[in-house]
Amino acid sequence: MIPLGLKMLRRKPTALASLVYRDQLFPREAYRKAFDALRDRCDIRQACKLMVELLMLAHERACEAELAEAIQADLDAGRLPDLSALRARFRPEATPIPSVIVELAALNTRKADVAIIGAGTAGLNARREVEKQGGRPLMIEGGAYGTTCEGRWQFDLPGYCAARLAALGVAVSIMPHDTLADEARFFSHRRNTLADGGPIGHQLSAIVIGDRRP
Repeated sequence: MIPLGLKMLRRKPTALASLVYRDQLFPREAYRKAFDALRDRCDIRQACKLMVELLMLAHERACEAELAEAIQADLDAGRLPDLSALRARFRPEATPIPSVIVELAALNTRKADVAIIGAGTAGLNARREVEKQGGRPLMIEGGAYGTTCEGRWQFDLPGYCAARLAALGVAVSIMPHDTLADEARFFSHRRNTLADGGPIGHQLSAIVIGDRRP
C-alpha cells in the first residue's frame, strides 16, 4: 500500500525538500544518500521529483531492498540513479493472456427440467423453487438482473433501473447507501417489517422521462 504522503508528494514533489518527516519516508539508508547526491548535483526541483519517483517505484513494485542495492551500486560508481533504467529493471513480468474458447451449447441440447423465460422477480423466485425441489432450471433472458444474497435469488432493482435509464441516454450513478442499515438517515420498510413494527403507509415513486408540457 502506497503511503498517503507519497501520493501527495507525487502531485507536488518539491515539498519533499522542506518536509519535516522526510527521513521517515526513506525506508533504507541508500535512499537518503541518493537524495543528498541528487541535491548536490541537480536543481532542487529535479532532485525532489526524481527522489519521489524512486520511492514510488519501491512501493509500487515491492522492491524496496533490491532497489536500495541498485541505488547504492550507482552511488558507489559515482553515478546518480537512472530512473528509466531502474524502472525497466524492476518492471513486472509480463503474464501471457491465456486463450480461452467458450463453446455455447444449443438450447435443445441443454439438460434442464424447467425452462424459465425472464430473469425478473417472478423468474428468479421460480428458479429458486425449482432448485429447492432438486430440479434443473434453464433461465432464458436477454439481459438478466439477478443477484444472490445468502443463498437467495433477488431482483437487482437498482441495476435494472440504471440499465433502463442508461438505454435512454441518462447518466446514472448508483449510490452505495443501505436504507436498512442507516437508520439515522432513512426510513426503511424492511427495517420496520423485521422489527415487527406493524402496518405502515406506502409511497409510490416514479421517474418519468418525456416532453414537458405546461
